[in-house]
Amino acid sequence: MSPSKLLLREAVNQGAFDTVAAESHSREPAPAKSKVLAEYPDASGEELQTLVEKESVMNSLVNLLSYPYVRSGVANKTLKIMGGYYNFVDGKFQIMEVDYDVKPTIDI
Repeated sequence: MSPSKLLLREAVNQGAFDTVAAESHSREPAPAKSKVLAEYPDASGEELQTLVEKESVMNSLVNLLSYPYVRSGVANKTLKIMGGYYNFVDGKFQIMEVDYDVKPTIDI
């Protein structure tokens, strides 16, 4: 089993991962559509669909930071979060990243 799957399994076993929340993050396009329509008011049809799909990926990447173990890994640079968008028509895969500025926690 890959290290990432082991990490995920351990997080689930410890109760740190809410699969219901994760599923709702991955299925909710409304925030993405609202943002895309605000930025591209003339977009429609396939262009709008593609923009919303890509924005949904970006939202999912940001939502991952709501999990403490993910936030910690990103802050400590032991975890890098990346998403992807596959265009079936063109056969192209686009890697997507968010520029996180997450700092490690410190004890005071």
